[in-house]
Amino acid sequence: MSVHHSFNCETTNLERHHCNDCKFQTDLSIFLKNHIQICHGIKTECENVEIHTIKSYMCIQCGFETHFLLKWLQHTSLCYQYFQDVGTISFNCDVKPFPCKQCPYKAKNPWRLRRHINVRHADEKDIKWYKCSQCPYKGKAKQYLKQHIYMQHLNEEDINWFKCDKCPYKAKRKALLSEHSLWHMDDKDIAWYKCDKCSYKAKSKRRLNDHTYMHLDEKDIKWYKCEQCLYKTSQKHRLKKHTNLRHLDEKDTKWYECDKCKFKTKLKRTLELHEHAKHLIGENLKWYNCDQCAYKSVIKRNLTRHVISNHQKEDEIQWHRCEKCAYKAKLKQSLKKHIISQHLGANNVTKPTG
Repeated sequence: MSVHHSFNCETTNLERHHCNDCKFQTDLSIFLKNHIQICHGIKTECENVEIHTIKSYMCIQCGFETHFLLKWLQHTSLCYQYFQDVGTISFNCDVKPFPCKQCPYKAKNPWRLRRHINVRHADEKDIKWYKCSQCPYKGKAKQYLKQHIYMQHLNEEDINWFKCDKCPYKAKRKALLSEHSLWHMDDKDIAWYKCDKCSYKAKSKRRLNDHTYMHLDEKDIKWYKCEQCLYKTSQKHRLKKHTNLRHLDEKDTKWYECDKCKFKTKLKRTLELHEHAKHLIGENLKWYNCDQCAYKSVIKRNLTRHVISNHQKEDEIQWHRCEKCAYKAKLKQSLKKHIISQHLGANNVTKPTG
């Protein structure tokens, strides 16, 4: 797939309108008025601001949404090049949400509601599966299958990569690059997602959603259990990751190999961390320094673990407790090692990889 980059509607010389109460800014005054009304509950000089409904354009293939027709046309032309599909414009103005009868979820349109019901509530026998022709993968939604094909089977030269301008990281989806870029930002510049039940905060909504499972009662969690050991998780993708790491035959394993040394791993993220730690030199190497001792690391996650283990106050620690004994740990990784060494039988213990 060749992507034409000459048309760029991202740049603009229009006057910027800034919100006085937060960092929000926009090119259009009506957007600012709607933002102030919705986010800050402040009446603007226009008494009828609520009737200025902003029309948006939506791609029915992937859910992309924009207020600008030119951006919508640019996106759909590229989207249809890959998906080879023809869609229509979907508007969200003056449209009432479509509520799910089985949970609080509300959809913007009928097809999203149908997809939600198929993914979340349909019985196994009633699910319409979308199967990959190149591997055993199957998805509950057509969009999931398309994403799978793009992420797993598309040739490297056909991928429109989103590249980080601060490190070698690159992603197949813009959302992944956006989440990655948070690791390069100063903590004070990040809009944190905070848990309303504890002191935890996350850089992305996805990570906060993962965290909230910790506060649910055991009986309220839908567990995904490994068929080969005692491992269980509330996240389906984590079970898949666990299976690939711990139980996949060597011949079926997809290895990520470093092109500068003999290092290889089962996790792409681990390879990226390895390249950053071992092969970046000079001005390209960013150190994360502890402000309480001489410790430093080229991996920010290692600095976070160091601070939790060595400097966090007792009343600030979020303890990870073992369900089978009185053991507790400051790090989730330490709890996992404890469970493997103390509570899993020999047949269930596997060597850590990657």
